[in-house]
Amino acid sequence: STTVGTTRPFDPVPEISELLAREEEAWEQGSSGSVAALYTEKLTAYSGEKKVKPASWKIIFGDSEDWDGWLSKRLKSAKYEIDRKVVYATVGGGGQEAVAVTRETVTTKYENGPAVHDLDRYVLWLASRKSGSWQIDQVFYDIGLPK
Repeated sequence: STTVGTTRPFDPVPEISELLAREEEAWEQGSSGSVAALYTEKLTAYSGEKKVKPASWKIIFGDSEDWDGWLSKRLKSAKYEIDRKVVYATVGGGGQEAVAVTRETVTTKYENGPAVHDLDRYVLWLASRKSGSWQIDQVFYDIGLPK
């Protein structure tokens, strides 16, 4: 068991790292269908707005239909480059549930205009495995970490 302040070496979980690498690649290829396929139909996505307290996080997508529509529109007008590092991952729930935290830099370039935006953030991922394939159930973008 772990306690606050205890550190242990990170033991990567290859199947979760691979899931998140596929998600990163789908964004970079601009494939809304490939991104959407990695998420469950009951997806919930949150924006942490760099805040530590979960009560302050906001739901930005509450179902896969909203997510799919936004992805299709967004990936037609913007290109993404993502530099993602898995800083923590673990599998529990009898091998059917996973938690991961990534640190990433996202660069967004727009089709119409010279604007380029960079965002450094931590992301919390909750995933589950059904019939052998991992999918993302919930994603918490831009979470704050305790100092």
